[in-house]
Amino acid sequence: MFYKSGDFILDAYYIVNDPNDPLAVKATEIRKQDYLFWNEVKPDLEEDFDISCHTLSTRTGLSERRTRDITMALYRLAELPLTKALQENYYFLDFSRLITIDAVLSKLGDIPTEILERIDQELARYLTPHEARPGTAFEYEVAAKTKWPHRCGGPTPQ
Repeated sequence: MFYKSGDFILDAYYIVNDPNDPLAVKATEIRKQDYLFWNEVKPDLEEDFDISCHTLSTRTGLSERRTRDITMALYRLAELPLTKALQENYYFLDFSRLITIDAVLSKLGDIPTEILERIDQELARYLTPHEARPGTAFEYEVAAKTKWPHRCGGPTPQ
């Protein structure tokens, strides 16, 4: 079974992307549209960030904190090219999960480039669905909060 996502044909997927499950297909489309929307409207870091987040909050109905968290998660994802590529193929990470990734990495402080690259590699390896087990459950939260940062040479988050 293959899963078509955009221009990509994928032969491995998580149950949240099951091409035979109309609910999973619809949920993936919602995550994709949400991700694309926020990428389009996220403020530039050079802009007055607080004012931009306030404006987004007013216009979207989300809290200023949520708009800040979403924006920072997108900027963090840009620092993780392998993880970003997976997200843009599968759209399996909602903003709560993307925000968790940013929050964990933020607790590490300034991360040297080589450590950040290793974290990206480990996170991408962990998030990549396996061809031998298509349709497996997507268990993410505990691993994101506890496992991958310190496995890559970074400190354990506090």
